Amino acid sequence: APEIRLRLTGSFAEAQRELSELQSRIRQALDSGEGASVMERFALEGFYAYGQADYAAAANAWGKLRTLLEQSYPGAESARRAKDFRFLDYEKIAQDHVGEAKRLAELKTLFEEGMRLFQEKHFTRALEEFRKLAIRDPEYPQLGYYLVQAEAASERERTQRLGEEKRVAIDRALMAGVAALEKEQLQEAETDF
Repeated sequence: APEIRLRLTGSFAEAQRELSELQSRIRQALDSGEGASVMERFALEGFYAYGQADYAAAANAWGKLRTLLEQSYPGAESARRAKDFRFLDYEKIAQDHVGEAKRLAELKTLFEEGMRLFQEKHFTRALEEFRKLAIRDPEYPQLGYYLVQAEAASERERTQRLGEEKRVAIDRALMAGVAALEKEQLQEAETDF
């Protein structure tokens, strides 16, 4: 593919036009399939996908090209040939985008799981998910609000549970005291009461 260098002094519209023209030429070369080796096709597929901001597809195409180069050329020759295709810097950028997209998807999954648990009123478990998210990205949108809400609801649950446990313990002691009193075991009844 011909290399087009954008002039830094040119306008944004001009740069967009040149990029669009380059994308059209790459698409035509891919569609025609004429005269391109398998390696060149993978390189072009990578550049076309990169131009479309489909970084996963670009990284995938260049990964296939890299594999073919490694299988076809031994050691340093493979690296030299890879430089000839001029994709290495772009591959790194594409891989960074793919990694960031994966990270964001994982954060979204944590938030959605926390929200599901929160809506189902499993506040303590929701709080755990929100805390995991807060460790990974404390600035996640809406996290602060739901973290505070889940923490407050979890504390209410804990207080209610402890209150219930205490009430049950008091009822048991009262019933044990009454039973001891009926058996005329006054010392035990006094301890229970």
